[in-house]
Amino acid sequence: MKHLLTLALLVCLGTFASAQIPSYVPTNGLVGWWPFNGNANDESGNGRNGQLINSSNGLSFSGDRNGRNNSAVEFRSSFLINQSLSPYIEISNTSNLVFNQEYCFNIWTRIKANTQVAELINKGPDNNSFFSRFQGILGFAFGNGPIYFNNYPNMVIDTANWHMYTFLRENNGIGKLYCDGQLILFQTISPFANNNYSFALGKMPSGGTNGSFYPYQGLLDDIGIWNRALTPQEITNLYQGANVAAQEIQPSALQVYPNPANHEVTLQVLPHHLGKTVTVVNTLGQNVLQTQLQKERQTLSLGTLPAGVYTAFLNDDRRTTVKLIKE
Repeated sequence: MKHLLTLALLVCLGTFASAQIPSYVPTNGLVGWWPFNGNANDESGNGRNGQLINSSNGLSFSGDRNGRNNSAVEFRSSFLINQSLSPYIEISNTSNLVFNQEYCFNIWTRIKANTQVAELINKGPDNNSFFSRFQGILGFAFGNGPIYFNNYPNMVIDTANWHMYTFLRENNGIGKLYCDGQLILFQTISPFANNNYSFALGKMPSGGTNGSFYPYQGLLDDIGIWNRALTPQEITNLYQGANVAAQEIQPSALQVYPNPANHEVTLQVLPHHLGKTVTVVNTLGQNVLQTQLQKERQTLSLGTLPAGVYTAFLNDDRRTTVKLIKE
């Protein structure tokens, strides 16, 4: 009996440990958290695991933004003529999921081409659905009819780097779109379109009225869904917490100091990084500075950059990033 009790305890502890999520992820109102660590399991403990559909047509696990193998999901189905066969991930136990006035979705992406119209998170057909998609050169859209975010032409879709997008609706009806923790657009939008469809990632499985399934091409990671609107501080914590985790993996790959800075910073790298480039991008994903590394400690002038939050990106195998603040 003692052995049976011990075994049961170990099983319970193992189950609990497998459902751990990072400390910077808010748990209040958390519907699901999918880190794609070699699978599409929901690590929130709510049991909303993802099922890989049509995976043989171009769906696999790949390296994430921190250089960890099998820690992101990659969609590669551009060769398919019949979009209905393109792969996607169906989230179980979500067909009866009901949102009230508030919700929040958070997702890390690295899209393959900024010209594609590509679905990120979907629930239902386009005449009765919640959708979120890149709109090619037109920008970004999310929500559902009759009033939703539709196009943001001043937003540059960056294909070279990872970015975190957060889209939410507050109780007052205001929808907000964030990129890398920074608010870039807000407007009044309709409440969530509750229906009997399951959530899907990377595609609109039921198809649009124009015949398109909007297959996504690129990488997705660390998707979170909440049944409430996250606060600006919680969104900042999500972005900064993920970057801290990246620095913990390879703390000496790229160091930037002083940080914050006014006029210039020192870039410190490892010897094998010499000859590679460091690029600084703004919150819209636009490249604003770039330099080639000639020595292990190299000065970078911030010049006339306006005050704000930027990301310094080392073009190494791990695609190391460091948050940079210009005062």
